[in-house]
Amino acid sequence: MSPKQCPTADYKLMPSLEQVERALRLRRSIRRFKETGPEKKVVERLIGLAGYAPSGHNLQSIRWQVFANRAELDRLVGMVCDWIGKMLEENPDSPQAPLFRKIVKAWSEEMDLVLHRAPVLVLTHSRIRTGTEATDAAIALAYLDFASLSFGLGCCWAGLFKMGVESWEPLRQFLNLPHGHQLHGAMMVGYPKYEFKRVPLRNYPEVKWR
Repeated sequence: MSPKQCPTADYKLMPSLEQVERALRLRRSIRRFKETGPEKKVVERLIGLAGYAPSGHNLQSIRWQVFANRAELDRLVGMVCDWIGKMLEENPDSPQAPLFRKIVKAWSEEMDLVLHRAPVLVLTHSRIRTGTEATDAAIALAYLDFASLSFGLGCCWAGLFKMGVESWEPLRQFLNLPHGHQLHGAMMVGYPKYEFKRVPLRNYPEVKWR
């Protein structure tokens, strides 16, 4: 790239340490969303910002898939519950069985404990080339998660959904990722239904200096 292609760096627009700290501390995992989700252009801008995340060898190999159709989102949840049902049949006494039964029962009562009725689901995927892709995708999703605060949005990592994709062939077929691509992460996105009034406490990280 030539210098003319690159915008001039304006360090005056950098947020202060206090602003960054406040944003990081206010960030929460959101599991109650408003029905109306963000517009397509907002999600695309978030993904564009996530594209600035570092990647191994600067390959920028992460690709994105977005679900924003309620019928398709519900179908995804239904397939995850199908996978959970199969898991319960094969191993009814597993440590996860009580939680799995709760999830399936809730879905039968039209309650979504998989994607929590999020209006948007964002997926990251790529072909494995260097071995850094899963880390690249996690960093990119973290960028998206943090940037979403500026739009009044909230996110939650969809770990159960990712487990379902890794274990249930019908779900992988429905995603229809490009040949040779692997799902790396899934993120629920939407406007929080409730506003938190307090900042939660966190344990100070354990550090060993050498």
